[in-house]
Amino acid sequence: MNGKTIARMLAFLPLALVAACNQEPQDPAKAAEAKMAAISRPDPRLPVGFPIYLGEDGAREFVVEDVPTGGKIATFSIHARPLAVRNFYEERAKAAGMTIAGRMDGGEIVSVEARKEGGNPRTFGATALQKGEFTNVTLMFDVTS
Repeated sequence: MNGKTIARMLAFLPLALVAACNQEPQDPAKAAEAKMAAISRPDPRLPVGFPIYLGEDGAREFVVEDVPTGGKIATFSIHARPLAVRNFYEERAKAAGMTIAGRMDGGEIVSVEARKEGGNPRTFGATALQKGEFTNVTLMFDVTS
């Protein structure tokens, strides 16, 4: 860098500091919503509050099926660690007022199951299995009682 470039940068520094000090603190709800939008996206076939976790670069082969006995099963593959998937969906279940009924940690395969009497959904399960470079995710809504 030459002297003129450094002088311009130093002249800009006070303006940047003033601008940063004058910013309003961000609303925590808006910050949480922005974070959620960055790592997930809702799908109308899934219950409200349970978006598709996108992992590092988006979901692949997303399929939702109705189960003959009731409920839905969604499957997809992503680039993410299984534990990151389980943590994401465990947070979503808790945010929906569900009680965590069980967790399983088998290293390459992890899962969480949650329940809420009278909720929508009443039961929820998420399983994530590391398979090569992808993690296969299965979500279950009201498939079991």
